[in-house]
Formats: sequence, C-alpha cells, structure tokens
Amino acid sequence: MEATVPEEPEARQLSMFSKIRSNLAAATALLRLPSQVSTLAQTVQETRNDINRIEMMLWHHKRIGDALDEIRNDLAVMRTDDLPEIRIRAKRAHEAAMQARLLHNAGLRARLEMVAKAGRGRTLPAPTPYTFDDKLGELARAFPRAYPIWIEAFERGRREYEAAPALNLAVEGHTVADHFRGYLAPFMSGSVLDIGCGPQVLPSYLRGFPDAAVAGLDPLSGAERRDFQFVRGLAEFLPWPDDSFDVTLFATSLDHVLSLDWALDEVCRVLRPGGFCIVWAGLIEGAKPYDPLAEDVAALDDYHLFHFSDETLRETFKSRFELLENTLFIENNAFYTFVRRS
Repeated sequence: MEATVPEEPEARQLSMFSKIRSNLAAATALLRLPSQVSTLAQTVQETRNDINRIEMMLWHHKRIGDALDEIRNDLAVMRTDDLPEIRIRAKRAHEAAMQARLLHNAGLRARLEMVAKAGRGRTLPAPTPYTFDDKLGELARAFPRAYPIWIEAFERGRREYEAAPALNLAVEGHTVADHFRGYLAPFMSGSVLDIGCGPQVLPSYLRGFPDAAVAGLDPLSGAERRDFQFVRGLAEFLPWPDDSFDVTLFATSLDHVLSLDWALDEVCRVLRPGGFCIVWAGLIEGAKPYDPLAEDVAALDDYHLFHFSDETLRETFKSRFELLENTLFIENNAFYTFVRRS
C-alpha cells in the first residue's frame, strides 16, 4: 500500500488558518440576523459587556464549527416573535464570533511572526518639527472651498472632546475601543504610528503592547504628559522620514481629515513596504465619495464633511493598498487591515 506523505508544517498551518478564517466569516455572518428580528440590535447591545469579559484563550476550530452549525439550525426554525430564544441565540452567536476572532488572531499572529521579528527592538525616528498654523495655511490655500467648512467642524469637535471625553474618546470602558484593542493585537510590534490619537495620555486600545514603539499625531494638543512619542500635527503632513513605521492606525479619525489623498499619500510614504494601515471606521450605508475640491462640498453634520460606506472606504484605499481583512462589529463599526503595495 502506498505510504501517505506527511503534510508539511507550513501547509498544515495554512490549512488551519483557512479553516479559522472560514469560521470567522461564518460567525460574523450570523451576527447579521434577518432584518425582521427587530430586537437583535438591542439584544447584542445588552450582551456585549458580558462578551468583553471573555478570556483571551484559544478554542479548537472544530468546537467553534460545531457551535456555529447548531446555531444555524436553531435560527432556521426560530420564530421571530420568540423573544427569549432570540436573546439566547443572539448572545451565543456573538460569543462564537468573538471566539473565532481569537482563533483568527492566533493564526494571523503566526503568519506575521517573521514580519514582527524584523520590527522588534526598532527605535522611533525623530520627527521633523513644523509650525501647525503654517500647515493649516497650506490646506486653506489648496482647498479654498472646503477649508472654512472643515476648520469650523474641527473647532466644534475640539469643544465636544473637551466637554465630554468619555463619550468621544477611546478611554477606559469604551466598548468598541476594547474590541479594537483585541483586533490590533497580532499587529502590535515594531514601530507604530497612531494618526488622530486624540488628546488623552494613552488611547485605551494601545494599552499593553510592550513590543511596540508607538508614536502619535493629533491636531489637539491635549495632555501635557503622554505615554508615547507625540506630535501635534495633521494627517496631511506627517513629520517623520520615509519608511519609518511598520504599522499605521486610524481609529475613527480618517473621516475627519480634509484631504484623503494627501493623508494616504503621507501614510504610504512613512510606511515601510509591506507595512499595515489599520482603520477603525464608522460606516454609513449609501455614503457618497468625497472630493474637497468639488463645488458643492458641504458639511454633512456638525463634525464631518464626509462619511464612509464599506464601498467608498475600500475604493479610497485600493490604488495604494491591498485589503488583507475586514470585520464588521456592532453599530456599524468596522475594522480594516490594508497592506501597503510595494
């Protein structure tokens, strides 16, 4: 009888990683229960505090797959007016999704290990200081229609941040920020730049990553003491040399820039080839493409000249980056990982 050729370790790892991604996709899909179940959003909202306390542990992928099959079967026969069952099934689906995310992070970490090793021990380059008001002047001259609207929205946002930081910033207890911290975990080594880091001492999603050398940039001066290298500046003008960072982050900040093209050009410049740009964005279905030079440019609300939909965000990045993965969480919060094209 012909001997069975053992599967190579790399092939086994890729096979396992493929199964983990499949389970993650299935779990995420289960969170999008039929629209007629009107209590779903409220149910998930009520359970997410419980989900936050799930220990960071690895679950065997078959166990997750079996749980998802059971949930699928239950959902197929569930009556939409059966509120107790809806609550139970929604909670189990959310837990399965979070467990699959932990497995996915473990697989992704293995895949990124060689990249991470290259970045460990890296020191941050020194930024080149610039005058903040001078850069505002450059934006005003380049975008004469959009700039007055944008700077007014910026000032309103600044006042709101100062008045109610717990409601508007990634501080301790912010549920989605805690999810984002878990999402970031496989990528947090080497040199990291948080663009739009906010005025706090340290954003809660950056806690506990000793392998990462972190720099941050924000137009708000904020705290006098920071737990990382900080520069007051604009995403359109990053004051670091070319190829300075392994990872860049936008945590609900990308939809506050004036020029997406300028900001992403700068990200490409300071990222090393193959580096990651990770985005946490609030999505608005049907959001339109944004052009700061358009004649009809206008504010959409008190704080934004534009919003993202999934389609417009992907389109914004596709000429410069390759999409590695994305995950939709509750309340239209989505996390994306893009890889800089060489």
